[in-house]
Amino acid sequence: MTFLFYWPTYFSANQAISQTVSVQEEYRIFLTALLRAIFFLIIYAIVLVLLLAVWKIGISDTLLFWPLLFFWVIYTVIQVKQNFPKIIIPFSLTIITTILVLLTVPANPTLATFDRHLQSFEEVVAMVKSGEIKTPPGQAVSEVLLPCDYRHLVGCPNRKISITKEGYINTIFFCSDLGVWGNRKTGFIYRSDRKDISVKPSGNYPYLEVRKLKNHWFWKVED
Repeated sequence: MTFLFYWPTYFSANQAISQTVSVQEEYRIFLTALLRAIFFLIIYAIVLVLLLAVWKIGISDTLLFWPLLFFWVIYTVIQVKQNFPKIIIPFSLTIITTILVLLTVPANPTLATFDRHLQSFEEVVAMVKSGEIKTPPGQAVSEVLLPCDYRHLVGCPNRKISITKEGYINTIFFCSDLGVWGNRKTGFIYRSDRKDISVKPSGNYPYLEVRKLKNHWFWKVED
């Protein structure tokens, strides 16, 4: 984020200074870019939280990215509008590089790709059983952040799995995705015993679908 704000600030500042920039000026430009990046992220986060609270919707990681890039483009054009022809190349390279970075993020598992990720899911289950992934003591339901190598298994924004303990039965919910509009949530459920999961729609989620994939594993859709 600092880099994204650095070079527009640099070109904007160079309209008033010589092309040979002193160390002090470089430091000032870098500090300005850093503070602007922090301010931008704070305002962006506040506005986003307020909108999500009012609309009561979920939002995916990809949809978090596109508005951020959109507002950054507006900021850059405003900063360098008098010098825009000279920055077309770095501007284009930045857009392309940022999109490529987004595309390198591993795709979250879907119902169609469940078998491809099954081994990783099973490894997480084994870590929960062995205590390698720790849960707070005395809590029937807890949310736990996955190790970095396994966070792509959870697509919802907090990157956590939900672990429910009922006696000797452990149920682990891997949230796959939140709907862009409404309360739709999809994900995978692991249940330590071999019983099926009963479907009991509630007032908050009038539509609920649970599909058995194989022993211990289920696909869940609630809306």
